[in-house]
Amino acid sequence: MTAINVWKPAIVLGAAALAYIGLVGPKASTRRGDELPRLTANAAGVYGEAFWAPAGTTPAPGSAEERDAGLTFQIRNVFIRAPVEADPATNPSINQDISDVVAEIKNGLAYDPVKRTLVRIDFWECTNPPACDTTVRVSGPHQSADFYWARMQKVMKQLEPVVPRLIGVSLSEENEPNGGRPTVLDSLYGLVKEKYPDLAVY
Repeated sequence: MTAINVWKPAIVLGAAALAYIGLVGPKASTRRGDELPRLTANAAGVYGEAFWAPAGTTPAPGSAEERDAGLTFQIRNVFIRAPVEADPATNPSINQDISDVVAEIKNGLAYDPVKRTLVRIDFWECTNPPACDTTVRVSGPHQSADFYWARMQKVMKQLEPVVPRLIGVSLSEENEPNGGRPTVLDSLYGLVKEKYPDLAVY
């Protein structure tokens, strides 16, 4: 396998591409044999939080739960868009993002009994806090893969109780293939797969 086959999906896979996977079927979502085709032509998802009613209950007419009853997956974001010195393990907003996902999966809302959640981890640092409309994923100097892996590990550790119940994780989104970013993404892909070999990584 060439390096480009490893990092290209992490670069091009943004919200639109993830939605597209759900439309064109399993072959499009399987680029390696170790990543199961969980998103198929029968999948319908949302980029954000899906409101699912607890199993065995009937959603109220006109409710968000009734609206989302037919959705089969959700793409949830965990942002580490903070200055480089910030520690995601001590950031209340990041911890809340993660704890919400973990709770939904544990209580059956986001796992019943199939995998229904893909977590996008935005690990690049923000270059203009607090707005964060420009991040290092697009331009400018960046840190080493080891630096971003250290940040990601603190997030993954909190997700570990539900890792087997995730569709997978996405290495940010819309990453620009310039300035050494493919090398960073390639390294991060390998590091995540080494520690979580059964977890799909996009």
